[in-house]
Amino acid sequence: MTTNGRVLLIDDDTITNFVSSKAIKAVEPSLEILIAQDGLKGIEKLDELLQKNEPLPDVIFLDINMPIMDGWEVLETILQRNNPKLLAISIYLYTSSVYVEDKNKAAQYALVKRIISKPFNAEIIKEILVENDLLAA
Repeated sequence: MTTNGRVLLIDDDTITNFVSSKAIKAVEPSLEILIAQDGLKGIEKLDELLQKNEPLPDVIFLDINMPIMDGWEVLETILQRNNPKLLAISIYLYTSSVYVEDKNKAAQYALVKRIISKPFNAEIIKEILVENDLLAA
């Protein structure tokens, strides 16, 4: 089991990022929470970590609807990079409105583990951290 993992929140809503980071830290305080305010900043953060040879996030919570670069564009960019380190990240689409079209589209991406609704609760956070071996004993 790994601790001191990293989680990247990619969401344009500052309040959601604040609440989500506090909720994750309440479940597992050892995690480092990185935040990007839009998809482009999320990609730039991943590129920066790769360039510095720093650990990438173990999990990304990715909003679908954002300005500048939406969640779908982030997924396409990661796929186009075809970097095994990027492709190994567990991505959870994180949205306030789950449409059938979004569920169907998400199913086309092997990178996407599942879609979860905002705001998430401690139970969902624990499930995801256990799935990714990020919950300390």
